[in-house]
Formats: sequence, C-alpha cells, structure tokens
Amino acid sequence: QRSVVVETRWVRVAKNNMDWSKDHNHPVVRSAHWLFVALTIFIAMLTLAKIREYHFIGQGVTPQTVISVTGEGKAFAAPDIARFSYSVEETAKTVGEAQKKATAKANKISAEIKKAGVAEKDLKTTSYNISPKYEYENKVGGPVCMGYSCPPFEGKQVVVGYTVSQSNEVTVRSVDKAGELIAVVGGLEPQYVSGLSLLVEDDNAINREARSEAIVEAKKKARELASDLGVKLVRVVNFQEGSMYGVYSAKAYGGGSMESASVAPEIAPGENQYNSNVTITYEIR
Repeated sequence: QRSVVVETRWVRVAKNNMDWSKDHNHPVVRSAHWLFVALTIFIAMLTLAKIREYHFIGQGVTPQTVISVTGEGKAFAAPDIARFSYSVEETAKTVGEAQKKATAKANKISAEIKKAGVAEKDLKTTSYNISPKYEYENKVGGPVCMGYSCPPFEGKQVVVGYTVSQSNEVTVRSVDKAGELIAVVGGLEPQYVSGLSLLVEDDNAINREARSEAIVEAKKKARELASDLGVKLVRVVNFQEGSMYGVYSAKAYGGGSMESASVAPEIAPGENQYNSNVTITYEIR
C-alpha cells in the first residue's frame, strides 16, 4: 500500500510538469521564451557586425593600382578695373623741409585724383620713406694717386640733406577713364607713374570656369587611358590643383620720369586669361 502511494505521488508530479510546460503563460515558460528571443537577437547583431567588418577590410589602405592624369583649363574675361602707382620725391637740407615739399605735392595730386571721381577707399599709400643724402668730403692736401694700389683717401661721409618719398596706388573703377587719370597725375609732375594693370576685380567665377574645363579634360584623358590599358576606373583617390594664375592684358607705363606726360594715353583693355592645372588620380582594376 505504501509503494502504491509513492508511485501515485510521482505520477502526480509528472502530470503537473506536463501541465505547466503546455501552459504558455507559466512564468518558467515565459522566461525561457524571452531568453531565446534575446539570444537570437544578440547572435544576429554579432553576425551583422562581422559582416560589416569584413566589408570595410582594406578600405583604409592606399590603393596600389592607380593612374594619374592632368588637365589644363583656360577662361577669359574683360578687365573691369585698372590700377597704377605714382611717387613723389623731394630733397631738402632738413627732414622737415623735405617732408613739407613732398606732402604739398602729394596732397595736390590726391586732391585732383579725387576730383576726377576716385573714391577715398581707392587711393592707398603703399610706402613712405625718409633717407639721408650723403656726399664724400676729402681732406685738403691728401695724396694724389690713381689705380688700385692707391691708399685710401683721408676723408669722411657727410649728410648734406634728406630725401622724402611717398608712393600711392590708385584703383580706377572704370577702365575707360584710366588714361585720362594718368594724364591728370602726369601733368602734376610726380617723380614716377608706373605699373598700370588691368584686372577683373571678382575673379572667383572665371577661376572656377577655368578649373571646370581642366577637370573635364582630365576626366576625358582618364577614360581614354583606361580604355587603352584595358582597365576600369574605380574611384578618385586624389586630386591636386596647381595655383590659379592670370595672364593680364595690359601693362602700360613701366616706369619713368613724368616731367611732361600730360597727354592721355589710349588704354586698350583686351581680355585677361586665367589658367588652371589639375591632377586627378584614379584607382583602377
């Protein structure tokens, strides 16, 4: 009878276990279910990370199989401003006297330039110098000698005066008026008028045009070269651009004394040329 009772208890336990395993709302079953879901998600994420890692292997390595091509572009634009410089120079026995004479002449020229329509911002002083003027004074009764074997003369350098010079740069917003303004300045007898340059004030757009043409030429060369070599272009791995530079259309009055230059020169603006050079490197396979 006792063995029958024990056996009945085991049957009851087994039956209970079968009952809760079939019950999806049972806490143990529910915990096991979520544990399985979490483990599945973890394994999926780990696998995805490994796949991505494999995808990017070698991406940071510099490609060894490459070709490089160059391109040159040109663009043209008519200049819209003109610039030139002028200088005044005066000498006197004292610095004060030299400054007074130089300032008077410089101010007179500046006033006439402004009267001709040049704005204050377009008149700029680029240099101002004060320097002593020397003469060599020989000692009376010194030796008379000629040739390289002569001993040095007894004497000294003495200051006989001072020279004051001032240089200004003028920007003319209308190229057509540049010649007239040069004539005005020349009629006031400066020491020099020099360096007339005809420029495009905002040259960003024209530089971009030249660069774009250079890139188009380089890409065309790359396609042709890849076809000739029997390879394919993969991607651009390097790009270099040389310095943008312009070939300006005019340089009048290279420099010189302006004692009587009061006749307006004819200024031909022409066109300025802007050049761009680029180098593009492609990975190939």
